[in-house]
Amino acid sequence: MKKFEPTGLVEYCTCRLEDWEEKKEYFDLAISAQAFHWVPKPIGFLKCASALKPKGDIGLFWNLYLTYNETIDTELNETGMFLLQSEASCEERITYHIEEIKSSGCFKETIVHRFPWSQRYTIDEYIGFMKTCNGFLMQVN
Repeated sequence: MKKFEPTGLVEYCTCRLEDWEEKKEYFDLAISAQAFHWVPKPIGFLKCASALKPKGDIGLFWNLYLTYNETIDTELNETGMFLLQSEASCEERITYHIEEIKSSGCFKETIVHRFPWSQRYTIDEYIGFMKTCNGFLMQVN
């Protein structure tokens, strides 16, 4: 197991969260963008809660992609690159994550922020974007 490697204001450790030897009540903030659903539960919540100071926070981020029920959406879903979902399905997924956090018993309050956005791509830009998606990466590996 690797130990912390101080780099000034930021410390990092390259390992799986469940294998990490956390520093108790050390951090103000724990964040995970697009990855926390891969961490086994409840160990992920327990490790983060243990490592956070008493008034520390955890920030979990996900991108959810909306479908507009167009032919291209169906075709894209069939590629397995990523999942385009209805607004109701996105809300169900958010509710699932909220309940998962609450049921861990590790955190007092759950706050959800939504930042809807849209993006137009050229064909080349869209192909570049798709190459960053888990579905694509799993297909080429």
